[in-house]
Amino acid sequence: MAVPMAGKDGSEDALVVPGGTDPDGIDRRRFVKTCMGAAALGVGGAAGFGMFKQVADLGDYIVRRVDYWGASRSLKSPAPRGLALIPVRVDADGFVAGVPEHLDWYRYCGHELSPALSDVGHTEDDVFRYSVSADKLHELEAPAEVYWYLDRLDRPVHVDHFRDKPYGTGASVRWRSEGLRGDDVVTALVLKLDPDEIAFDDLDAYMEPEHHLIAFITYCTHFCCVPGYQEAPEARKKGQWDKIFCTCHGSVFDPTDITRYSFDLRLPRDAV
Repeated sequence: MAVPMAGKDGSEDALVVPGGTDPDGIDRRRFVKTCMGAAALGVGGAAGFGMFKQVADLGDYIVRRVDYWGASRSLKSPAPRGLALIPVRVDADGFVAGVPEHLDWYRYCGHELSPALSDVGHTEDDVFRYSVSADKLHELEAPAEVYWYLDRLDRPVHVDHFRDKPYGTGASVRWRSEGLRGDDVVTALVLKLDPDEIAFDDLDAYMEPEHHLIAFITYCTHFCCVPGYQEAPEARKKGQWDKIFCTCHGSVFDPTDITRYSFDLRLPRDAV
């Protein structure tokens, strides 16, 4: 039976749901398999994430509603909701950083307990670092033509790297994840976009104002694959080159159309 409980900051409704045990860590592959199993069994839940929690019993955990702003999902996409924004700022040395407003926005797809998204630790590691998975590099015949920053992998993103780039330039990065591995690593996209083309009243709170850099988390809300921007031949063929495109199942997200979304975040009680 669910037990009502105050949220972490006293402003959110929360539930404590008893039962089961809490395994040590959740990997993305396990998350996907669990979601697929839930779908096959007809188990209900909110947008895949809820299905996972109903099938995999994590013991006593807190449930709270998370509202966030994100790149809108195409109505034809299998993804149930958009990709969360990461507020972008440039520090005094010109390095591009994500300054999160709410870390809960990014806690799904097995990242719920990632140290990268904890209020304790990794708080000084907000600078984005260029990062491309080995799988993506192997998929392309000429990766350097797609990943213009290939010679900068693992290095911090600097504003000068984008200064002379046209609007529509993007880079795949990791965030708050130095020293972490596997599903503890948080992936994202940094894009240079024309602010006049973005439909969002509160854009100044999220886009770096001088160089027009904006960032989005990149674990797909469908089955947790990692979508990209202007990198997949399939995206070009389907006329989605200027969108964030997930090659796994064809989910499409529009970085120029920011929409409000929500999901239920469930955490072990002792992790809240």
